[in-house]
Amino acid sequence: SKETAFIYAVTSAGVVHAVTQACSSGNLTDCSCDMSKQGMTTPEGWKWGGCRYAEAIGDFLKDRYDNSIQAKGRDVSKKRRRRRSRWVKRFPASKDDLVHIHKSPNYCISNPKRGIIGTEGRYCNKTSNGPDSCDLLCCGRGYNTQVVRYVERCHCKFVWCCYVKCKTCITNVNVHTLQMNA
Repeated sequence: SKETAFIYAVTSAGVVHAVTQACSSGNLTDCSCDMSKQGMTTPEGWKWGGCRYAEAIGDFLKDRYDNSIQAKGRDVSKKRRRRRSRWVKRFPASKDDLVHIHKSPNYCISNPKRGIIGTEGRYCNKTSNGPDSCDLLCCGRGYNTQVVRYVERCHCKFVWCCYVKCKTCITNVNVHTLQMNA
């Protein structure tokens, strides 16, 4: 699935990161690091530059995930041979593409056998563009909005001696929940 291809890519990036860090810190005996970085030599040699690049790698992998390619296959049967599945390249995949064989499950609909809880009834954020946004989580079903009234103690003051006096504050908040599957 797309998710499996993504996990493999993240794992590979993690291995490359670990080997690079081990090499640059001198913890591997069979590697050496270039004594210059971008044409400049420092007295200490090459230095690890920090983790700022990790965000760029994450963005790159997320883009690959969003644009992953599902391989199409066909069964090939030869005379006197066992039937086997041969996957045929029917797409122009580059070395940077994530390729997967199986289609991803529908995460919008509950499927307890696969551990998928679905999104119906979940809270969402109407104004967000992030992973909690109603547009992303609703799977085209829409959402319900209701006003929830919160009553809580507020503006509390200590009164000598010896109690706390509070006012009651009432707040009305719009709460958005994802609609049920049709």
